[in-house]
Amino acid sequence: FFFFGRATRCNFVPSLIEMDRADGELKFSYVFFDWSGTLAVKESKRPHVDGQEDPKKAKRNARLQSLYQRLLRLSSDALALPSREALSTALQESKAELDEAQGVGKPWNDLLAAVWPKVGLEMLRESDKKTLAEAFFANDKNELYPAVKDTLQQLREWGIPAGLIRNSKTPGEAMRRRLEKYGIAEYFSVVVMAGEEGIQKPDSRVFLAAVKQAGIEALHESAPERILYVGNETHLDVVGARGVGWTSVLVCHTEDNSRGLAHYDTPTLDRLIPDVVGNTTDPLPTPHSL
Repeated sequence: FFFFGRATRCNFVPSLIEMDRADGELKFSYVFFDWSGTLAVKESKRPHVDGQEDPKKAKRNARLQSLYQRLLRLSSDALALPSREALSTALQESKAELDEAQGVGKPWNDLLAAVWPKVGLEMLRESDKKTLAEAFFANDKNELYPAVKDTLQQLREWGIPAGLIRNSKTPGEAMRRRLEKYGIAEYFSVVVMAGEEGIQKPDSRVFLAAVKQAGIEALHESAPERILYVGNETHLDVVGARGVGWTSVLVCHTEDNSRGLAHYDTPTLDRLIPDVVGNTTDPLPTPHSL
């Protein structure tokens, strides 16, 4: 049902099984997912409409506007607020400085902490800083791909826990609120944000941090192939998961195929249950060497 090492698209091939339940022993005991491009539509893959603002630029401007509007609510005689332009400049300068000093694997909380002194707001109360951070992270307009909830629900019914591993500077607390907004937070026992770990996929330490947080060290040591990782980028998700011995799935939302590097290439997320997790008859495929 899957294609390995071909220079063709990850085409849809109907499965012979449409499963309501597993018939036989399941191959996997834990499933981790990537977020953007796997469960949620990636910003760069949204169709661009002529005359509309670039999606990434629109997201940055929405975050800036949300942050500035929340600042205005904190206005008082004792608090001299910066202009919107000054706040924008401080955000851009702080991001450039942090990227140079720390690399991309640092949380956005570090960015905001660097911004406040630049705009004369270092004396803000911690409660106000938290409120402003929530406003800054509240402008995610991702849409979920079809079958996300159904897939997560089926995993739960089969007793397979799910976790999330994401390359993002968004704090884990903010990501949890995002999952709650989409009505899927209850399905994730673990949410690992690479920025909070100070590293990023495909670094094996991100995946090992997820193992520790999920409390599945024994499973990882004895049978790492029973841990499934589902992502949309070969060089980050597939390479990273295979680097720690996990079974890998490339969902071809943003790439044509994994060039044979993933254990499974599947065209859409709705094939994950019947063709991968619920397929108890076919042996685990052998992918190409990394």
